[in-house]
Amino acid sequence: MNFMINIYFYLSISILMTFPLRYLLKGLLSFYILHILSQNPTYGYDLIKKIENLTGFWKPSPGSIYPALNTLKERGLVKMRKEKKRIYYEITKKGKKILKDFHESKSQLIERLEKTLKSLKVK
Repeated sequence: MNFMINIYFYLSISILMTFPLRYLLKGLLSFYILHILSQNPTYGYDLIKKIENLTGFWKPSPGSIYPALNTLKERGLVKMRKEKKRIYYEITKKGKKILKDFHESKSQLIERLEKTLKSLKVK
């Protein structure tokens, strides 16, 4: 449940600060990263390209990807390994669990987001 509270908090803050979708997506950056890494380990620049392909319009900057990766690493959700000149990131068991919890709670998250938007009279 603490996980849902954190997600709800970040989404609420994102919405209250500004309404463009890119700000909402920025709050979900860690989940995009975990989702992509759950398929295959990869490096930072490739994550940027894959997120742009997934969303169709949003291309996170290196200035947001690398701090997010560092935070995920500090929390034990991803690990890194150096291979030649690149640093590859890989999801951990703990990261897979968090991602699974997120996917299982999507409908509840969407419901809360809709309720928040409705209370703000956003259509």
